[in-house]
Amino acid sequence: MATTAYPRAARVNRRRERRATARSALRALALLLLLLAPWLPWLWHKVYSWLSATAVPALDKYHWLWPVVILLVLLPPISTIGDLIARRRSPARR
Repeated sequence: MATTAYPRAARVNRRRERRATARSALRALALLLLLLAPWLPWLWHKVYSWLSATAVPALDKYHWLWPVVILLVLLPPISTIGDLIARRRSPARR
């Protein structure tokens, strides 16, 4: 077993990795919940009822349209904005 010269730094790095993994898992769970929203009536009618009346009227009829809208229309710009913010926050690499 190799010992590091900076045990505190190693603990901090492990803690950061665990937090990043937990954040990724929560994001994946949230995305899955959004994709399954049309088939979860308690979520669909409370949160997304305004969409069927205003933005995309076909959502009430065709529930399969919601995952398509999220994956093809909403997710790419959101992930791009998230990547840009992450790049700004990260220290400059040389």
